[in-house]
Amino acid sequence: MDEDVEMRDQNEYEINEEELLKNIQDIDPTRERTISVVTKEKDEEELVQAKISLYKEINHAGFSAAITEELAERIINKFDYEKFVKRTLSTLNTVISSRRLTPLDKNIVSQNMRVVMNLFLYDERTLNVLYNFYDEDSRTDLKEFIIKGMTFSSDPEIKAIFMTAIWFTCQKIKHTKHERLPLMVILEVMRDHFFLSLKENTRYYGYKEFYTGFGNLIREYFKVKKSRNKKFENIIEPTIFLKQLIKILKDYKTKEKRNTVLEDHCLMGILEILT
Repeated sequence: MDEDVEMRDQNEYEINEEELLKNIQDIDPTRERTISVVTKEKDEEELVQAKISLYKEINHAGFSAAITEELAERIINKFDYEKFVKRTLSTLNTVISSRRLTPLDKNIVSQNMRVVMNLFLYDERTLNVLYNFYDEDSRTDLKEFIIKGMTFSSDPEIKAIFMTAIWFTCQKIKHTKHERLPLMVILEVMRDHFFLSLKENTRYYGYKEFYTGFGNLIREYFKVKKSRNKKFENIIEPTIFLKQLIKILKDYKTKEKRNTVLEDHCLMGILEILT
């Protein structure tokens, strides 16, 4: 009797390797699960264990037995990072396209941003997926995706989550073999939109997260410039940019009024960037 119970308990912890490897190809990026954080600072063994933890969470596998390093390597080799990132970015684009989001939507954005953020750190090929992102259903490219994530939602928490993830990615990835640095690509997008938004003069409210993110990236940009990074690109010329900001500030007509709590985020953004 006791032997039967013991044998049944052992079987509960057996891992069907083929089934696990098959399931990894069908990960659903919208699952509301806690994702293990993977960073480049982890050594190779910790990275493998962290990735296994990620697979367990996403697939609801519930494995309790130890997974061997050999199986971990097989999982990593089997996993299609590029396909997964593409699907996840499309999911994020769908969610952030709504102005009013539920708590579940917020969690989806937060968890999915954490996943793709760490995959960008882990595998450089995923950066190419980001740079060439295009959602056919909504006809959204990378530029629209980034700006939408930081400005479209009426919920400042969603915009802050998106902006923080973008800034973290740009801050952490300072070296690539083949791809451009995320900092250069995303700063270029935000620079162009910064001047466009001021020219159109239509969105002076709700842009706080955008200007905060833009200011953070500019500071990071000049740090990279000082480090003489080989991947550095001349996205912003300091003297010309400063003159442009001063002229804009001189000509700018604030939207703030007395006896109201409405903040002019454009004005606040210009001042923050200048300082």
